[in-house]
Amino acid sequence: MFKFFRVGGSVLVALGAVFLGCGGSGGSSNPNSPPPIVLPDGDDNVVALANANALEFGQTYTALAVTKKYVYACVPAFGMQVGTLNGPGELTLTVTEGLFPSGTGCRAITTGPDGMVFMAGQATDGGSWIASMADGAATSNGELPLHSVVSLGDGMVEDLLATDTHVYVVLGDAGLRVLSRDGGNLSEVAQLVDGFDQALGLAMHGTHTLIVGNGPAGLAVVDVLNPSAPAITNTFKTYGVGRKVDVSGDFAFVAAVGGGVSVHDLTQADPYPPVASWPTHSSTMDISVTDAGLAFVANWEDLVVLDVSVPQNIQFLASEVITTGGGSSKVVGVVGRDDVAYVADWSTLATYMYVEGRSAPDIHLSKTKLKFGLVSLKKGKAILVENFGSEPLEVSNIQSDNPLFQVDVSAETMVINPGGIDYLEIVFEPVDDSEVKAHLTMTTNDPDESLVDIPLSANVISGKQLGGPFDGDEPMIYLEVDTGKDVTVMSEHAGKVVLLAYFATW
Repeated sequence: MFKFFRVGGSVLVALGAVFLGCGGSGGSSNPNSPPPIVLPDGDDNVVALANANALEFGQTYTALAVTKKYVYACVPAFGMQVGTLNGPGELTLTVTEGLFPSGTGCRAITTGPDGMVFMAGQATDGGSWIASMADGAATSNGELPLHSVVSLGDGMVEDLLATDTHVYVVLGDAGLRVLSRDGGNLSEVAQLVDGFDQALGLAMHGTHTLIVGNGPAGLAVVDVLNPSAPAITNTFKTYGVGRKVDVSGDFAFVAAVGGGVSVHDLTQADPYPPVASWPTHSSTMDISVTDAGLAFVANWEDLVVLDVSVPQNIQFLASEVITTGGGSSKVVGVVGRDDVAYVADWSTLATYMYVEGRSAPDIHLSKTKLKFGLVSLKKGKAILVENFGSEPLEVSNIQSDNPLFQVDVSAETMVINPGGIDYLEIVFEPVDDSEVKAHLTMTTNDPDESLVDIPLSANVISGKQLGGPFDGDEPMIYLEVDTGKDVTVMSEHAGKVVLLAYFATW
């Protein structure tokens, strides 16, 4: 049996000064004002406000943009969805399948200071495009009345940024494109390719400096004082792969794949190393910093809230697993406004509010589903259980609905202190050749994840598994990579030298 050792760890939990400024006053007589936000009972400091989901299986969201009245979400499978906002507490989908010309899907979206919406995607015949549309112009039958559509040639659009006069577009290894805008009318005025590694994200520092998430190379600083002649003036590293970036004051907040969040002082000639960082437990996809001093982070597995009111001293506040329509939650995009986050999960659009002082335990799992893969012998795997909250976490009634999956726990009720970590060991022992599925369930005192359900699966084979006894007279079954078929060493490769490569994920 494999042995798993207890790991010690800690997570900083602090409550920063956050001002609740959303929802308006309950006594407002303005009929155009959104209704006040009524917070549900409970003590969790991340509160779900609204949720909308109208995607078919296999379709996903990739990006979103928010105006005063609408939420726009990109769906590569067909185009765009539009939700109407009656304040952050009420979100209703009004366009469920907005189609672009030639059926091209949407990958990136943003809004200008005047509310004009700009979106981009891949064309069916290759290359990319960018289009513009007035805020609120989409119709319930899916019509998207576009002002103009501009072809960008090769490259895949990763992010957009719009000012009063221009739209800036990054396209991975195809670099930067600049388009002038007259309202919604667009025309390309400049390209900049040399000097970028992978241009993935955009933010504006001041009035004429772009900060570009530059992939493995970190960040690139681009002077756009003359937008028709952009020029890279500096590049510097980040932790991990620089993906999305937001700027607040003179600080760049970077969401880096494999690197968490890092903060860089843009007044320095060399802003590396960062003045502060937050190491992720997952993979950061997007970040939005608000005037309230919060950073909302689309952290792939969950939504994370950080206190960045002092950029040199990031404090972890909370995390929240997004309730999704099916499968594992994958948080890909976030827009923050004061203490409210507008979130795009793979299959859900939602709004959440951070509320100071609502102390609670907060469970986080290293795996939300457990696949044992191909198994011929007894095999064990572990799930780490962490408490990101500010109160002790209690986990009990831990059980599998299939006796082939046995759960080993240190106590009938696990008690994990704030910032602490424990683990569950699940052992699978096969009986016959078949695919085996089960569910591991547990109850917790986390106020918004009181019942946790983890799918378990294994595929049993009669061949030999690495680590098991091997009789030289018996054939060893393996998967041939080139053909994808099961073959045996003895019958098909007798007398030949055979290289067998095994990969294990623990």
